[in-house]
Amino acid sequence: DAVSPLPQEGRDFLQTQEFIRSSRKRLENIVNLDKFETSDGAIGPASPRSKNELSSCARRLEKETAAAYSCFFVAILIDVASTMFNVERDHPSDEQPLWADLKDMATSIEKSKETSCTGNEESLVMYAEAAISIVPNLVTQATRLATVNSISGKDVIFQIICCGRVWEGHNMQEQSNSYVDDLCERSAFLWGYMSSSTRLSPPALQYTWDQLVRSAFLLLLEGFSKVPNCSTEGRSLMSMDLATLFHGLIPETVQAEVVDDYPSISPPPNACREEMMRYVDAFVKVFYFPNQDIIDWITVNWGEYHLDHSLSLITSKSAGSKDKRFMLHGKKSVFGIYNQ
Repeated sequence: DAVSPLPQEGRDFLQTQEFIRSSRKRLENIVNLDKFETSDGAIGPASPRSKNELSSCARRLEKETAAAYSCFFVAILIDVASTMFNVERDHPSDEQPLWADLKDMATSIEKSKETSCTGNEESLVMYAEAAISIVPNLVTQATRLATVNSISGKDVIFQIICCGRVWEGHNMQEQSNSYVDDLCERSAFLWGYMSSSTRLSPPALQYTWDQLVRSAFLLLLEGFSKVPNCSTEGRSLMSMDLATLFHGLIPETVQAEVVDDYPSISPPPNACREEMMRYVDAFVKVFYFPNQDIIDWITVNWGEYHLDHSLSLITSKSAGSKDKRFMLHGKKSVFGIYNQ
């Protein structure tokens, strides 16, 4: 859920979903994709410093992202093949095929000409156009899923939720939560491993890092939205955790974190760190708004956040103020906004 398409991206992703469904249906008699065997088994090391487990996750991340990027090559091949097919159809060659003297082949070709191929030709063109159009969304979503698994996304969200008493407390904390430090260490190791292995091309490596950074911030947003009750001091701690992640993913910080294991690597690109910092920070700060201002903010920004995120602003605010009327009215308003 943390990296699922946003409401504003939903329409663009519908075509991708439909293409995936139809493709699975075509392949259902050939291979059972529900029983697809993972490449390296389960993900989720017990400790961020378990280098063997992290190396295994990094190798799997490389394989999964490489598989995703191969879709671009498939799209290019489909595009070229479709173009060549249309050119050949419109301007047939005068040269005879190599099998022209084989009577059986010639007969079958003549029969195929007699039974019009227009339907098949149109089907090929439609498939080619659909495949080419969905590839960017497919690659992006596949890469995000791979990166969120590589940083043990479920475990991060679980740790955020388990900080329950800290979020509800009324004492100002001096340090951020330990899960953020673990997340930064894990991300840095993944960068060190991938950049030193050189299995991914530089553009693919940079794109993977960009999606990994994006996934890290989205995990914090998802975790924060699942905190049922949070005090003002708890929200302040969320901002501190967010700032720790922001500084932990600074290129020079990432390089310094793994310099002992990978002394010759370059720092990662800046990626989307500042953009995602603003995105999650805006969500955290809405908690401080008056009730009506929260509804107004959701009305304007609903397309950029999931329904559960917006609902959590209402329920968490209501739990803190014990305002049941606002909870009922606010939840009804949010559902109305997302169903418009």
